[in-house]
Amino acid sequence: MAMTGSKAAQIRDVLRRYDRALAAADASAVAELYSAYGAHFPGRHPEAFGIEIEDRYRWLFGFQRPPAGHELREVITTAGLTFAVTVQRDAGQADRSARQLFVFSDFGGQWKILASIQELAETNPPARTRPGIDRLDVIREVRSRLCATNSTMLATAMSGIAS
Repeated sequence: MAMTGSKAAQIRDVLRRYDRALAAADASAVAELYSAYGAHFPGRHPEAFGIEIEDRYRWLFGFQRPPAGHELREVITTAGLTFAVTVQRDAGQADRSARQLFVFSDFGGQWKILASIQELAETNPPARTRPGIDRLDVIREVRSRLCATNSTMLATAMSGIAS
C-alpha cells in the first residue's frame, strides 16, 4: 500500500527524534517514542518490552552508545501498521553496517514504535532480499519473531495481518 507524503514525513520525524535521543544517550526520550507495549530487540543483547525499554536503553548507554543516523531505505504500509527498514553505518568501519526494522502504529494521530529489531553488523553491501520473498513474508517473519519472544500483546495486534 502506498504511503502518503504526510505519513512518510511523520515516520521520518519519529526516526529523527530517535536518532537525537540516541546521540544524547537519553533513555527517557527513546522510551517515549515506543508504545506502552512496545518491544525492542537489540541484536546480541536481551530484548525489552513495555516499561522495560527505558531501563534497557539506560543499560545500553552505560557501556555502548548505539550509533545514530538511520538511513531510511523502505517503508511498507499495511492495515494499521507501518514498517520502516533503516541502515546504520559504523563510522569506525566504513565497510560495516546494520539494518534495523521498525514497526510503527498511529495512536490517535501520534506515531509510536511498536517494535524495533536490529540485526548484528554485517559487511556491506547489505544482503539483498532473497528471491521469492515479498512484503507479506517480512510481516509474517516479524509476527513469528514477536510470538516466539512472548510479546503477546504485539503479536495479537498483528494477528489480523498476514494470516
